[in-house]
Amino acid sequence: MGMMKKLAEFSVHNPVTVNLIMISILVMGVVLYKFHMPKEVFPEFSENQIIVTTVYPGASAEEIEKNVTLKIEEAVSDLDYVEDLSSTTQEGFSQVTIEISPEAKNLPKLVSDAQQAIDQIDEFPEDADDPIVKEMQPNIPVITVSLYGEVNLKYLKGIVDDLESEIQSINGVSDVRISGLPDREIWVEVQPEMLERYGLTLSSISNVIREHNFDLPGGTLPTAQGEFLIRTVGKSATAKGLEDIPLVTTPTGGKLRLGEVARVRDWFKDESSLGRFNLQRAVNLTVTKTRAGDAIKVSKDVRDLVDNYRKRLPPTVDIGVFNDTSVYVKNRLQTLSSSGLQGLVMVFIFLLLMLNWRVASMVTMGIPISFLGAIIIMAWAGMTMNMMSMFALIVVLGLVVDDAVVIGENVYRHYESGLSPREAAIKGASEVSWPVIAAVATTVAAFMPLLLIPGTMGVFLGVIPKVVIFALLVSLLEALVVLPSHMAEFLPATPPEPSALRRKINAFIDGVITRYGKLLDRCLEWRYVFLAGVLGVSTLIIAFAVLHIPFRLFQEFEGSQFYVSVEAPPASSLEETEDLMKRVERSVNNAIPQSELASLVTNVGFLMGRGKSGDQGENLAQIIVELNDLGMGRLRPLKAVMDDVREAVQPYAAGNTVTVQAMQSGPGGDPIYVLISGADLDVLQDISNQVKAFIQEFPAASDVKDNLDAGKPELQVQLKPHAFALGLTNSMVAGQLRDAFIGSESSKFQTSREDIDVRVKLPESSASQLDSLMHFKVTLPTGRKVQLSEIANVAKTKGISSITRENRKRAVIITGELNQDITTSKVLSAAVKEKFSNIPQRYPGYSIETERGEVEDINESMAALGSAFMLGLLLIYFILGTQFKSYLQPFVVMAAIPFGIDGVLLGHIVMGQDLGLLSMIGLVALSGIVVNDSLVLVDFVNQRRREGSARRSSLVEAGMVRLRPIVLTSVTTMGGLFFLAFFASGQARFLSPMAIAIFFGLMSSTVITLFIVPCLYAVLDDLAYMVTGKTTTERAVAASSTPRTDP
Repeated sequence: MGMMKKLAEFSVHNPVTVNLIMISILVMGVVLYKFHMPKEVFPEFSENQIIVTTVYPGASAEEIEKNVTLKIEEAVSDLDYVEDLSSTTQEGFSQVTIEISPEAKNLPKLVSDAQQAIDQIDEFPEDADDPIVKEMQPNIPVITVSLYGEVNLKYLKGIVDDLESEIQSINGVSDVRISGLPDREIWVEVQPEMLERYGLTLSSISNVIREHNFDLPGGTLPTAQGEFLIRTVGKSATAKGLEDIPLVTTPTGGKLRLGEVARVRDWFKDESSLGRFNLQRAVNLTVTKTRAGDAIKVSKDVRDLVDNYRKRLPPTVDIGVFNDTSVYVKNRLQTLSSSGLQGLVMVFIFLLLMLNWRVASMVTMGIPISFLGAIIIMAWAGMTMNMMSMFALIVVLGLVVDDAVVIGENVYRHYESGLSPREAAIKGASEVSWPVIAAVATTVAAFMPLLLIPGTMGVFLGVIPKVVIFALLVSLLEALVVLPSHMAEFLPATPPEPSALRRKINAFIDGVITRYGKLLDRCLEWRYVFLAGVLGVSTLIIAFAVLHIPFRLFQEFEGSQFYVSVEAPPASSLEETEDLMKRVERSVNNAIPQSELASLVTNVGFLMGRGKSGDQGENLAQIIVELNDLGMGRLRPLKAVMDDVREAVQPYAAGNTVTVQAMQSGPGGDPIYVLISGADLDVLQDISNQVKAFIQEFPAASDVKDNLDAGKPELQVQLKPHAFALGLTNSMVAGQLRDAFIGSESSKFQTSREDIDVRVKLPESSASQLDSLMHFKVTLPTGRKVQLSEIANVAKTKGISSITRENRKRAVIITGELNQDITTSKVLSAAVKEKFSNIPQRYPGYSIETERGEVEDINESMAALGSAFMLGLLLIYFILGTQFKSYLQPFVVMAAIPFGIDGVLLGHIVMGQDLGLLSMIGLVALSGIVVNDSLVLVDFVNQRRREGSARRSSLVEAGMVRLRPIVLTSVTTMGGLFFLAFFASGQARFLSPMAIAIFFGLMSSTVITLFIVPCLYAVLDDLAYMVTGKTTTERAVAASSTPRTDP
């Protein structure tokens, strides 16, 4: 007795056990999905990067590159698993990005190694902050809370601190990032004349404060009453307490206190950025969730808190929220759920038309069991419910019933032939169990190599094969264990008399089967001519597609957010940039009808978005425009709104750089991305100008720019020769200037919430005048003071705003937007490469790379998919060879794969879709799906031939018997994807190429299976007989010393 028969008998004879298994899966799956599985738009993905950030206040980009960035790059370049080094250096700031190889398994250890290497750097600038080394975390925001209105900064700081604490206490919140509110700071502003009168320096005052403002432990003192701790207390309890610190003893014996020569005030650091919300000044609190946090629940809790907190605010302050990703999560999951539910109804209708209603109901029951079982495994694996995992469930919607359809249809066929329900369940299930297992195994084999796609793209898209495999394995368990029990239990003792409608449907199906048998017999007779004709048509389709269907990484889809980014002249102050943005805000606000606009959020001082996470500067600003969803007050597509805004902000392009860019979702680089490397920034700028001019000639290109911008005007101080004779050095003068105009941090002032820096500096009025620099008194080593103008020359020059480095070379990066309906990124990249291939000859030491950004992602992804496809084919061949015990018959079954490609290409032509990465993933997945029907058909032919039937009659009979389950399995899979392929909207359109690929590929392969596979079987059988004198079936039987009893 075969193993499969024993399994079927267990199912039939133990209905209580089987039902308890089923109920456990259903209940556990619902509970996990409802209460324990986080929901988000896209899966979180790690960049596999280490970020080293260093703040060096007041230093120019070139100074920081020389003294900070280059030293860090040198220190970390020899670490294990380092694939690439890139850096951005700006005024007062350096960020080095270390790309880590995917082979590295212990990223925290590499972070520690990088920290140790950096700690060993010699001669690091004293005034630079310690470098911060950390792993790059995605930290995707869930929601942003905005406090806006007119209120005192100190009062607002208290509100923000309180609100931040309450948000942090919400379960699932990872971090709250505050922007638009500078940190508190104690300013000790010393009058220049007081320094002169008392012979003081800013450095000496800073040292005195440092010595007085701290607490010091003094050990322990054992006494008869017990042991006491000794602590010397000097730290001031209030900011004003610093005023009493004695600086020097006067000639009369009195003490000169700090408060007599300086103004001490509790204030804020100089603002480096600020925020605005709906045309008003604002402080924004961006909330991120933990990995286990649920975006929908976290957002709801934050909104509830905001509603309650609003009642406690003064009349001049209001609170609002924006960028609530839970809205997108709910909308996208609802859209996909709706597509899935519609697909489920279609699957059930198809089953009902072709099977008895009881069989249709029991087969359909496998869908929720498979889905909820997959959710249990997903939860165990730490996965979330997101757009990709939901899409995977829709893809597998029709697949999970395939095995149940084959088993259920075979059981019902035996039941109608006169067997009892129990006998029919055991015989029908055991008879096709091995082909069903092989069919599921081939589908798993096709999806499994997709897990090997490397990098961020692999993490992002790897959700699909995982969920599909989970669901297929659960569906196999359901079909082999649960379904036979249900059919034995719920089928009546004898087949009921079919209704009039059922008789008509059966008569129609029987008629189709009869006509199909006759047509198949004719095709078998003319098999060589038929195969040659089909092969010719297939070749024409592929040739047409190669010439006329463009390729893009991801299809564009309808979003609801975009950026308006502005770069003002480099010398612009933060206040001047804000004034500019107020005017830009009004223009944007007037260009969008209020019924379409949800919110306007402005950041001044930094840029966000694709390729902008490290850009900061007082001349940079950005408006995040959030629209209502299409159909929810907005009637126009995003592109039309962006075009109106682009026209409205055009007047501000004079003297400024203004770009309008859609917000990116998911991974992927810029469609235009050119990297130019070399040593001299002037030469790099020259080459960049030539490349930009060429790209701008393409009508499809827009917002083309590079990242080599002029910086703020610089005042360069160069010591005169006699200054060195006076004992001065460059570092001594630089230190005194920094103390005066930026200030030095002398100590920290502690509160219950934070540590506040104490900064000693000149008053703002003295430190903001050009004359004050020329008349600044430099202290000589002897203590004598001389004016700066006496010992140094001061020259005005233009600095550089930002220096980018790639692989330890200076680089310029050219980026832009591209209308890929006109020109694809690969076409433009090839044109730039051809035009500027002579750059290394024209400019020795300089190079240009055009296959970056989206083009690089395309090349890497296609290479990975090609490997996955080949590996999948090898696994499928191995499974089929093992199943049939033949080297040739797997090729018969796999013949459906190349002909399925025709369907994929025709589908994209019919739907007007470009080929994309998801189309290719659909094609790889299709390779495992399309062989299922062929497998069952060939297995049935082999059964009949082993029983002694002739080849041609076996092929015709097998085709007629298996026609209904073949059509049914294909139609149910196609039905599950129907709405996503034809009626996807919003972000769901992002996934439609994969649905189109599988839908049309399966449609094509079904015809192939019914006609081409039998013909090819006969042709290969002819060849085998001509070469060996035996048919393929005879050779397979001879190869098996113990023929399987339950095939």
